[in-house]
Amino acid sequence: MCLLLREIKKNPQITQRDLAKAMNVSIGVVNKTIKDAKDFLVKNECGYKLTSQGTEYLEKFAVKNAIILAAGFGSRMAPLTYQMPKGLVRVKGTPMIERIIEQLHDAGIREIIVVTGYLCRNFDYLASKYGVKLVFNLDYKNYNNLYSISCVAEYLSSSYIICQDNWIENNIFNKFEPVSWYACNYFAGPTNEWCVEEGSFGRIKEIKIGGEDCFGLLGPAYLTQEVSNKYKKYLQQYLSQPLSKNFFWEDVLVRHLDDIQIYVNDQTGNILEFDNVQELGEFDSSYKEIKPRNREDIDKIMNNIDGLIHAFGCDKVAMLLSEDGCFEKLKDSMTNVSYIITWQGKPKVLRFAGKGTDKFINREREKFYTSEAVRLGCCPHTEFYNDCKIKITDYIDNARTFTFEKDDLGKVLDLLKKFYSCKHGLERSIKSEIEAYEVLYKKDKLPEGYDFVRKSVLNYLYNEDGTKKYELGIAHCDIAPVNILVDGDKYYIIDFEYAGLLSKYWDFGDLVTEIETYQNVKREDVIAKIVEHDSSVSASEILTWSYIADFIWTCWALAKAGCGEEYSAYSLCRFQKALEYFKSMDSKF
Repeated sequence: MCLLLREIKKNPQITQRDLAKAMNVSIGVVNKTIKDAKDFLVKNECGYKLTSQGTEYLEKFAVKNAIILAAGFGSRMAPLTYQMPKGLVRVKGTPMIERIIEQLHDAGIREIIVVTGYLCRNFDYLASKYGVKLVFNLDYKNYNNLYSISCVAEYLSSSYIICQDNWIENNIFNKFEPVSWYACNYFAGPTNEWCVEEGSFGRIKEIKIGGEDCFGLLGPAYLTQEVSNKYKKYLQQYLSQPLSKNFFWEDVLVRHLDDIQIYVNDQTGNILEFDNVQELGEFDSSYKEIKPRNREDIDKIMNNIDGLIHAFGCDKVAMLLSEDGCFEKLKDSMTNVSYIITWQGKPKVLRFAGKGTDKFINREREKFYTSEAVRLGCCPHTEFYNDCKIKITDYIDNARTFTFEKDDLGKVLDLLKKFYSCKHGLERSIKSEIEAYEVLYKKDKLPEGYDFVRKSVLNYLYNEDGTKKYELGIAHCDIAPVNILVDGDKYYIIDFEYAGLLSKYWDFGDLVTEIETYQNVKREDVIAKIVEHDSSVSASEILTWSYIADFIWTCWALAKAGCGEEYSAYSLCRFQKALEYFKSMDSKF
């Protein structure tokens, strides 16, 4: 009955033949169901219309939300996922997770929760672009996705559960769902997928790894409120087990199919899951290899780089610059666009300057400090081209980004200390940079309390005559965990766009707030580690500078918005922290 009413609500003029196809039943069953729905439907010249009773009945089956699991590493899609979550890999021009969100919106599902973990910062833009809620899974490194579900168990009700790397050709989501289901693909011949044994009416009786000529789990699932309640009860039992770190969220289903009613949703051929770059290349030809080019061709491209980027975009130019024509897009970061290409016979990281960055990044200053860092052994070998707009850096094969809970913060601080010994270069003035950012602002976008925080920051940093209260020194000025690479015992710092003469306390404060924001570690805990490593620094100074960093990055985000790139969720989150802190310290500042 729910399926009939749902399809008629979506299209009141739908034919009985199309109803039979949508419901996967015979026309005879459709006619009988219409007859049984006499209190729920009225017929008119255009087709059918739901009565108030029909609408009330259908609302019992309303979908409340969707949960997208996006915390994993996506290691099988390396090297694309070295610096970008799998869900942000573009397929035919669209990030996979954006396609999922847009399909959910088209179905009328607006409450969407995305569980992030690996490179969580890259997902921040989704909050402002689509209004999704982001929930960080602190233990994404140690657990399979069962723990991701536990992080959002409070939202689990009448819910879709979707993995970030599902590519769904034709939209399968709906505003109303009558039963719980799991999307399945029919596998002819043997397969190593999670295979399904069906019972009456397609109910899943058993799930096991491996089978032949059968359905296998592939894609999203839907849980009714009743099934979600049962699932959450079993979930708590499994989380307490030592082996739960290896469990997928489906493991709970597998063990309780006698109590949990869930059905096969046949989506054969409609849902794709790319296990590696080769499979992706079969679907999206832009990831396939093309004919190599010689150095003369590469030089011609480099000499006309601005025109080519303007005409064809960064992806095409990255492919042209790569000697073998192969490229892997690493990330659309908040500042730049990066790729892995083949350069001088070796894999390298190619960086194009991001949109609007020419207005507030001094690329000559970046080149100076990068060269110093390379000389001191703090940064992989790097070369600059085209007035420093293009940067090409040695690619470190097994490197990953820094994690506070796992890695040695002391080694990071020692590396920074080594960098601080470089030759003095160009100074950064916070006051001047705030003023430069403000030129780009959309004035109606300023958060309430902006002027108060601005005044508090400048009062803390400068005397009335404009002289500095802080000791001038070298600083990286963007020492986020994503800019710290770990390769075994070897640590590197990358991305020196904002480096300059400022204060080491900027780096300490920035590191503290970045780790708190993206790795869910309390500021006090990070500060304690810094002070433990270097007793000469002041904990209170680090704390205040961490909130100064929050404000400066808010200014940066507002400037980026003025250039056409929106980071409102990012800026408001960080600004609110700074506002609360400086209000609490108002008498001091």
